[in-house]
Amino acid sequence: MQFRNRWSLLLVAPLAAILVVAAACGGGKSSADKTSTAAAGTNGGNTPAAGGTSTGGVPSDAAPAAQQNFTTNIAAEPNTIDPQALSYTYASSVAHQLFVTLFDQDPKTSELIPWAATAVPTTANGGISADGLTYTVKIKPGLKWSDGSVLTAKDFVYGILRGYNLNISGSGYGGFISSIKGADAALKEDPKAADYVQKVNADLAGGVILVDDQTLKLVASAKSASFLSNFTLPITAAVQQANVEAAGANFGVSSTAAQMVTSGPFKVKQWVAKDNITIVPNPNYTAEHAPYLQQVTFKFIADGNQAYNAYVAGQLDQSGQIPASQYPVVQRDANLKQQVKQEEEFGTRWISVDVTIPPWNNKDFVIAINQATDREAIARDVYFGLRKAWTAPCPQKVVGCDPSLFSNLEFNLSKAQASITKAYPNGNIPPVTLETVDDPTTKALVTTLQSQWRKIGVTTNIVTTDQKTLRADMKSHKSGTQITGWGMDYADPTDIFSIWTTAQVGGNNLGFYSRPPYDTLEQQQDATLEPSARTPILKQMQQFLAADPPVVQFAIQLRTDLVKPNVKGLVSSPFDYQVYGDQQLVDVYIAKQ
Repeated sequence: MQFRNRWSLLLVAPLAAILVVAAACGGGKSSADKTSTAAAGTNGGNTPAAGGTSTGGVPSDAAPAAQQNFTTNIAAEPNTIDPQALSYTYASSVAHQLFVTLFDQDPKTSELIPWAATAVPTTANGGISADGLTYTVKIKPGLKWSDGSVLTAKDFVYGILRGYNLNISGSGYGGFISSIKGADAALKEDPKAADYVQKVNADLAGGVILVDDQTLKLVASAKSASFLSNFTLPITAAVQQANVEAAGANFGVSSTAAQMVTSGPFKVKQWVAKDNITIVPNPNYTAEHAPYLQQVTFKFIADGNQAYNAYVAGQLDQSGQIPASQYPVVQRDANLKQQVKQEEEFGTRWISVDVTIPPWNNKDFVIAINQATDREAIARDVYFGLRKAWTAPCPQKVVGCDPSLFSNLEFNLSKAQASITKAYPNGNIPPVTLETVDDPTTKALVTTLQSQWRKIGVTTNIVTTDQKTLRADMKSHKSGTQITGWGMDYADPTDIFSIWTTAQVGGNNLGFYSRPPYDTLEQQQDATLEPSARTPILKQMQQFLAADPPVVQFAIQLRTDLVKPNVKGLVSSPFDYQVYGDQQLVDVYIAKQ
């Protein structure tokens, strides 16, 4: 797999202080080796709207158009909704409604499905060349911009190349897709040079090729199952060059948002600073059916308790993540309990451990700590049911994941004691320093871990500090243990397995886990396009991680929102977005009451 070595907090809500997290935004591996079952022009793989469809295409139980208004909370205000420049989850939640990408991911299976493209290229349909490097992508006919002008393959070429202009995308996903032919050279160009853009475009000329108005070719620098899923990312969306150049440096910010020409199901109506972004249907959207909602308002309510109160007061149709402190209250309220919507993230949560320093450099000690961690108690007593106890580094829905392979790491004090004795027969166990931020939930977690680990004779010293120091201490081998792990499937589910490669050391691999045999397996699986051949390699990788664990795994987050009963068509989509079900909002509608 080819990707940039980088520590990424991209697409992570910074105010979600439950954990200090690092997103596993590797190079974007894909399930592109699977042929999509979604037909071109469908709703992006989303579950059909709940109420059936009338002859006019609108669900039969839908309220009148005047009532099709939906208000949700994305918690923070984006600094931009320019798809090439955005950095965070809440910005992506908005931009995904405004700009089409070539492909999307099925919210149930994570498989690639066509969006602006007519089909996902495969070897079977002739879209992938014999050498596995060149992908021919056809654009759906009749696509238009919100201003009525024609959207062509040239617009995608412009958008993709624009993502390599680090003067635009450097604080976001700039250079993220290093697997395109010429990307390495483009990323070495000097952004301050007068001819920088021309040089970048020239470097990538052999990797992103315009064939005609309906066709482009994407060329990978090496054969990789991960390649196509990069083109689900907002940074690869088409943007209208004339519109971008007219706005200049202000493209995508609040002052010019309403003038943005978009290609997705919605366009921007207004952006009220410190309050909301409101979007309305794009009348020229043809990639799938027109949205049912006539207005969507994204509120910026940072405090979870305030958002919860706003929902209860009827000011929101969807609350955003329910605070752990409020969840027991919701569970006791018969009415609110019925409005809970919950989904498992595709990512997993863990404790990062520095495997280069004692006692974490002893794999039997890492196994012992995994076995001594009572994940069910943590899910119940610390997170009040908003976390699911989990032992595997991959969530169930991830391609190739087999949680049963990690049964040796499940909570079992007898096995933990045996493992700790194997690690330190003389009983001289070095103490553990566990750093944490000053957040009530996170501090409750670390004190619980301290108590649990004490049962097998491990002394844990808790140090409270700030987020910046956390990262610095881990990188300098000072702390050794932190609540810092979050592995997501953006863009491909198997990204979860690439985190622990040597190439990721100092980036997402904060524990300095470096195992050349594992690296070899990871490279082999990514170079294997045939699913039947790829799956056994993924199994070997998991067996490797079970025998020599890189982290202490403890949970999967259950994204838990309150949603009004008359909101229909909101489907589970556990990707790197902020709101439950916001993979796309095109199928959401307000039902009659």
